[in-house]
Amino acid sequence: MKFTTQINDLQKCLQKTMPAISTKPTFDLLELFSFKLAGNELTVVASDIEITILSKLIVQGEEDGGILVPAKTINDIVKGLAADKELIFEASAEDYSITLTSGKYTFELQGIDVDEFIELPELFRKNAPKESDKNAIFFKQEIIKKLADKTFFAVSKEDYRANMTGVLFQFRESYVNSASTDSYRLVRYTHFAEKDQIFPSELDLLIPEKAIEVFRKIDADTIFSFEPPDNEKDKIKMLRIDFGNVIMVTKLIKETFPQYEKIIPVTTNCNATFDISMFLDAIKTLGAVVNSTTKQCKLEFTTDKLKIIADDVDKNRKGSSEIQCEFEVTNEEAINKSEVFTIAFNIGYLNEMISNISSNETTNNLINMHFMSNDKAAMIKPKSDIDQILEILMPTRG
Repeated sequence: MKFTTQINDLQKCLQKTMPAISTKPTFDLLELFSFKLAGNELTVVASDIEITILSKLIVQGEEDGGILVPAKTINDIVKGLAADKELIFEASAEDYSITLTSGKYTFELQGIDVDEFIELPELFRKNAPKESDKNAIFFKQEIIKKLADKTFFAVSKEDYRANMTGVLFQFRESYVNSASTDSYRLVRYTHFAEKDQIFPSELDLLIPEKAIEVFRKIDADTIFSFEPPDNEKDKIKMLRIDFGNVIMVTKLIKETFPQYEKIIPVTTNCNATFDISMFLDAIKTLGAVVNSTTKQCKLEFTTDKLKIIADDVDKNRKGSSEIQCEFEVTNEEAINKSEVFTIAFNIGYLNEMISNISSNETTNNLINMHFMSNDKAAMIKPKSDIDQILEILMPTRG
C-alpha cells in the first residue's frame, strides 16, 4: 500500500475521524484507524463501538491495500508536520510495517492486518441516502450545528443517568426540538421547518453526547437516515449521518428521555427583564469572590433594579453589582409586591444559561426570567416574538 497526500488534507481527514477513537478503549483495535486505498481514494475508519466514522480523501495512489494504523500516533505526527508539505505513506503487506516520509522527517510504525478490524454497522453498506428518501431527514449545516450547540452543555456527565447522557431530537412535522438536561438545568431549542420541508410527525431520537460533539463541527449539509424497526413499538437503534465525505453511524440511547414538558411552568407569579450583556459582565466580575464550594450567587429583584450578590463567608469576602431591570409581580397572593424577591443559583450554571442566548436571538438584547417562587425552577427565555429557546434552571438553597 502506498500513496502521497498533502499533509493539510490528511490532517483534516483524520480530525473528522478521530472522535470515534476511544479515550478508554476496552480492547486494542479501538485505538486504530483502518486505512484502505483503492485507486486514488483513501478510506479512513475509526470506531469505539458506540459510534463509527468513515471519512474519504482523494490522494495520489500508487499501490492499493489496507492496514490498521495507531490512531493517536499518526494523528500527532501529522499535526506536527508542516501543513503545506507532502507525506508519503507506505505499508508492507508482509509484516505490516509502516513508513511515513515528509521532507527531512521519516517515521516507522507498526501496523496490523486490516482484516482484524471490527465489523462495521450494516448501515454503512447501504446506498448513500437522498433528501427525498422516506427514512431520511435533511439539515442545512448551520441548522444541525445550532441544534447541537444550543443543547450540548446541559447533557448529564453521570453514567448512571443514561437517559440524560445525550440530546433528544423530537421531530413533529413542522418543527424539530433538541433538548438536554442533567436534572439541574434543561435546555430546549426549536427549529421550524423551512419552505416545503416536512419532518417526521412523531419521531424521537436520543443521540449520545459524542455524536452531538461531532454535529458541532459539521462542515457540510447533513442527512440523517435510519432503518425503521420491524415492530412499530420498538425504538430505532442506529442512526446514520452523511455530511461531505464523511459517514457516521451512531447507536442511539435506548433509555427514555425524561418527560421534561411536565416541568415547564404554564403560569408564573413574577417576571423579570434585563440586558444580557450587563448581566454577564456582572457575574463574570463577581465570580472572583464566589464560594468555590457552593458557587452560589443571589439575585435580588425590585421594581426597576436587579442586585447580584456573590459572597464567601468562609473567607470573609463579598461583592455585589446592580443593573437595570423591569420586575413585575403577576400574582400578589403568591409574591408580595412590596418585598424584595430573592433567589439563588449556581453562578456557573447561570452564566452558561444566559450565555447560551445570543443578542441576535433577542429583541434589544433583552432576556426574560419567569418565577413561581424562590425555591422552584426558573424559566429563562429571550425577549423575542419567535419562541425558539427555552431554559429551566433549578435554584440553590442556603
